[in-house]
Order: sequence, then C-alpha cells, then structure tokens
Amino acid sequence: SSVALPGTGQLLATMMDATHLPGGRPAPAPSSVFDVEKDVRAAREQSLLGNYEASIERYEAVLGLTPETLVASLPSSERRVAADKWERCLKQLREELRLLQLIMGEWSELGEFGAGAPGPLGGAAAGAGA
Repeated sequence: SSVALPGTGQLLATMMDATHLPGGRPAPAPSSVFDVEKDVRAAREQSLLGNYEASIERYEAVLGLTPETLVASLPSSERRVAADKWERCLKQLREELRLLQLIMGEWSELGEFGAGAPGPLGGAAAGAGA
C-alpha cells in the first residue's frame, strides 16, 4: 500500500509532469515541483516491481531537490510553509530509501537461487541428471 506524504496537499497535487527516458537510461533529476510527485511515484513503483537500483536512483534524485528550489516558483508568502512541508516529506522519503537499501542487503545475502543457481535443485544440477 502506498503511504501518502504528510502535509503536502496542494503542493504535490500540482506536480504531474516528469520526463522518464526509455532504454534504461536514468531520468534527469527533478527540475521543478512538477517533477517531484511523478518521480516519487516512479521510485515506489520500481521498488514494488523489484527494480531496486532504478528505485534508488529516483529516490536519490528527489532527495537532491532543495527546499529553496522547490518553493522558488511560489509566492513569497507561501514559501516558508511549503519549505517546512517539504522538509517533512524529505524525512519520510529518506526513511523509505533506507528501508529499500535494507531490502537490497537482504537479497544480496541470499545469494543465487532458482533455475540458474548451482546445487541439487538449481539449473546446473537439474540438467546433469537428465
């Protein structure tokens, strides 16, 4: 289940346009508030699909966006509140990235398994007895 970013309201509701490149090339870092929601969604989707490296790239791109850059296009009267909300979002996104890195660590400790793994049930042993 997707966790909503707290306190983002209208700020993230308007962030809908992002450029994602075909062919496995990483998309550029979000250049405006309009890229952020798409990039966060893409990071979460990639994580759910098991594409952990791509997910980490998206998280890191979003985490590199400073509050000043994010709120630059807002009226000055709204910048402080929006920057505070973004700081809370960044905290949650850092936690999501940390958990994703833990999952990747667990997977790497499992080693090879399945049809390509050596051993009695893996691909190498299965073809030897046939």
